Amino acid sequence: MLTIYFIELKVSCKENYREILLADIADAGFDSMIETSVGFNANVPASVFKAKYWMN
Repeated sequence: MLTIYFIELKVSCKENYREILLADIADAGFDSMIETSVGFNANVPASVFKAKYWMN
């Protein structure tokens, strides 16, 4: 059986920042994003996550 680990990011932000933040996390490999009433949630398989992107 194959086990896949995911990284989940939950972001609370003002609505006018969502589009910018969604674009940035897409660059880091996140591909599953769902908008919520307070921001958005995003997921990425741990094997795809680009950790170096967050180290700048």
